[in-house]
Amino acid sequence: MENSTNARAIFDKGCEYLENGQTDKAVIALQEAAELFDKDNDLAGYARAINAIGVTYAEVGNEALAIEHYMKGLARVRKEKGVGISHLFYNNIGVRYQELGDYQTSIRYFIKAEEDLLALGPITADTARWFVGCYLNTGISYWHTENYLYSELYLYKAKNTANDFDIHVHDFSIEIMFARLYCSIGNYEYAKVKVPQLMEFLEKTNEIIQDYTQDVMELLSLLEEIKEFEMMGQVLERFEAVAKKTDYPQLNLTVLVYKMRYYKAIGDIARFEDACIDHAKYFMEVRHREAEENAVALNVKMELGRLEDDEKEANRLAEEDALTGLKNRYALTKQSKDICERCADARVSIVVGIIDVDFFKEYNDTYGHIEGDDVLRAVAGILRESVVADSQIYRYGGDEFLIIAGQSFYSDAIRFAENIKSKLEALEIPSGNGAEGKFVTVSQGYYTLYPQGTDDFKKIIEEADSLLYRAKRQGKNRYLIKEKANDDNLERGSDNV
Repeated sequence: MENSTNARAIFDKGCEYLENGQTDKAVIALQEAAELFDKDNDLAGYARAINAIGVTYAEVGNEALAIEHYMKGLARVRKEKGVGISHLFYNNIGVRYQELGDYQTSIRYFIKAEEDLLALGPITADTARWFVGCYLNTGISYWHTENYLYSELYLYKAKNTANDFDIHVHDFSIEIMFARLYCSIGNYEYAKVKVPQLMEFLEKTNEIIQDYTQDVMELLSLLEEIKEFEMMGQVLERFEAVAKKTDYPQLNLTVLVYKMRYYKAIGDIARFEDACIDHAKYFMEVRHREAEENAVALNVKMELGRLEDDEKEANRLAEEDALTGLKNRYALTKQSKDICERCADARVSIVVGIIDVDFFKEYNDTYGHIEGDDVLRAVAGILRESVVADSQIYRYGGDEFLIIAGQSFYSDAIRFAENIKSKLEALEIPSGNGAEGKFVTVSQGYYTLYPQGTDDFKKIIEEADSLLYRAKRQGKNRYLIKEKANDDNLERGSDNV
């Protein structure tokens, strides 16, 4: 067992690197530990190391590699029928769904994690910290589904277990969620009394950046809700300083969102407008690195685990968006180069279009995410009806869709855009509060060209994307089209409302 002895020391060092933000060193150490555990057939040690690698990748925003390691570890544990180990992966998979806003699915995985832990027997000093984390995550997800009874139940289970076994790493998270819970049921005084304690927790906490970010977001939202704007400003200032040090794009984007909310809440219109501009600029820089596709990747990998004996079905699922049934960005990555090369060889024109639902956030805020999903499915159906039969249609991310139509021209792009616009208007889907029109609309950008074999498809998408955002800025519910002929750009478009 010499390998396992060395592996534990290396594993502990890797965890130390992770806690100190040295993620590159953490991955190297944890991978070495995993290999040593594997040589000794130490399944529990191997699983913990692989799980920790996933956590490290999640820490730096590489969700694809994080999910890959969670699924790799889970597959191994399932294969060897390990008991009391799979909770590590179920919990982190649940956290990924939680961060993507799919709280019902996250609850299912947290319950799986709890069941696996309970298979080990009563809570002990060795397992207590895992129970606390699992209970806390379950309570948070139940709160987001407005099931306050179960949220309170699981938060108390987390708090009582933490107190019984003297585990205080999650105290800040537990207390902030109790404050948010009681605000949700109208007990604002509880939250106000708790605020000084929460501010003290914030000063002392030494959480990893993901946990810290989630807790600060909850605290900022709480302070906004109970109108403690002075403290909200203090927390936001500290949050911004931390974000600048880490330089994680998504974290800095989150800071800008809360700056907008803060300035709007205190009535500082000039700074609110500046924050809006900063947010728009930064969002354009990082939007293609957004985590929307993580949900797709996660669903695909879970399906692959259940359907490993059916390769054909697994391949289909790997390229299909679970919500709309359209192809996903994984399929786009595989197919785009081939489409360009085939059209270049045949010397035929293609149309690439990007379609974005206007004021989709306002719609979700007004009617909820379930109704929002229905809108996305309706738009997907309209796209299928509105383009030529051999077009490829993808859910590009969130409320964005992408069309690639081979052997299509400028006139086809106009026809696609008009069909989509008129069919959606005919549905008369009521828009959300804050939207400018009565009904849900879309903005569209199309780029048509004769592709060359050397073309970078990413650049072609960027051309369509820039047209889409110009259409957005010009008032939404419209489309713009650019036609590239030889070396000249001939730009034409609509100004319809």
